[in-house]
Amino acid sequence: MLTHIILEGQDRVKKVVSHATGLSKDTATFITDTTTLSDFDNVARIIGATGTSHTVAEDAFHFTVTISDDTLTHVIIEGQDRVKKVVSHCDRPLQRHRHLYHRHHDPQ
Repeated sequence: MLTHIILEGQDRVKKVVSHATGLSKDTATFITDTTTLSDFDNVARIIGATGTSHTVAEDAFHFTVTISDDTLTHVIIEGQDRVKKVVSHCDRPLQRHRHLYHRHHDPQ
């Protein structure tokens, strides 16, 4: 989804929201939602941007669900938007059947 603004007669994309899903050959899955916001000066030149993403992934064996939240810092170089830094927070809140896996795979 794109949100446009008009500045000095110029059409600019102010906000981009996307949703992606994936399935690998080994049946691992992911869902990612991202948002990018852009800032412009009074003559419609890009002067800044920020972004966020949220991903939920599950391994092929359905043992582990991983959640990742990222914050992206952008820099503008000669009018071009580039990602400068990504700060991630990752959590594995759900590990299904972990006790069964360890019972059969832990060296004792």
